Amino acid sequence: MKDDVSARVIQQAFVHVLARAAALTSLAAGVADNVLPQAAQLSINFRLLPGTPVSDPVNHVLRWLGPNAAHANVTLKPTGFLPSTVTDCQGPAFRMITAAIQEGWKFSEAAGKQLEGSGVPVLPYLMPGGTDSKHYQNLTDSIVRFCPYSVSPQELQGVHGTNERIAVPDFLRLLCTSRAGLRLAGEGGMGKRAATASV
Repeated sequence: MKDDVSARVIQQAFVHVLARAAALTSLAAGVADNVLPQAAQLSINFRLLPGTPVSDPVNHVLRWLGPNAAHANVTLKPTGFLPSTVTDCQGPAFRMITAAIQEGWKFSEAAGKQLEGSGVPVLPYLMPGGTDSKHYQNLTDSIVRFCPYSVSPQELQGVHGTNERIAVPDFLRLLCTSRAGLRLAGEGGMGKRAATASV
């Protein structure tokens, strides 16, 4: 049973990197318990894949509504953000983050025990969570979003929920990786346009 739960949590996590994701985040209707509501308002948070047009969420909701779309007013909030751009995984920004991750992950959970070799392999992927890097998209086209710690299926269930937490060894990896990234960025070698790393 535990393995089934773990598999389901992992599957749900990977849906966000393979397809558009939508979550109903708020619903409001009615003014009193004994009065039928004349209208209702709901908000849906969409996570769009890179390359998805900004009109996609509206069109998707209209398809969901079908013939009832004629009675709905579907709009995009101006606070939304476009899908993130894709950073070159052969470029200097990705190479810098790769070096930082490999340096930060050289240590095993047993304090002070260093792993042999250059560290863990680093592969590009789509980070499903939102980061503050969206505020820097006008400054650089080399934004690398990454999560420098491992997350168990149990921890994944607590993301943005009650008792959200991170294991101490993973927190130490996060600190080591972030420190290495800042040091490498300070040493330069990124070319004329700076890179932004967002954890």
